[in-house]
Amino acid sequence: MRTQYLHSRGVIHRDIKPDNFALGIGSRGNEVNIIDFGLARRFCNSEGHIPHRVGKKLVGTVQFASVNNHKGHEQSRRDDLESLAYVVCYFFLGNLPWQNPEGATQQQRDTCVLKQKLDFRARMSLYGFPDELQAFLGYTCDLEFNEDPNYYHLHKLLMNLYDSI
Repeated sequence: MRTQYLHSRGVIHRDIKPDNFALGIGSRGNEVNIIDFGLARRFCNSEGHIPHRVGKKLVGTVQFASVNNHKGHEQSRRDDLESLAYVVCYFFLGNLPWQNPEGATQQQRDTCVLKQKLDFRARMSLYGFPDELQAFLGYTCDLEFNEDPNYYHLHKLLMNLYDSI
């Protein structure tokens, strides 16, 4: 998983979305690459993991941003992975339920997106999402700020999802 490699280098992307993935060409046509590191940031340094802070502004693309990002929390690996789950949901459905939020202002639209995301996990089965995708999103949403994700588990869920469709 490309996010695992990125995270192993101490970097979080902070703008995981479909537009920031590209397929290789030629003999590398089966490779998926992450691009556009303009919002990327180190999540660890010589002192360890960056501290958890609250009161931050949303960074990245609203439709794919994590719930914690919406709530003003410092981003970490969990946020990249939750965003990746929304990307997979987007590819599965062809759009996201909160893609065209209502509201006169950007703040109202962002609040609408957050509300829909908070209800989304409970309603995933209504959309016909496979169990693996529900488990992937559930796992990423339940990660703690500085928790080391189980990438093997996540990779296995995605591979099982791929095999089931």
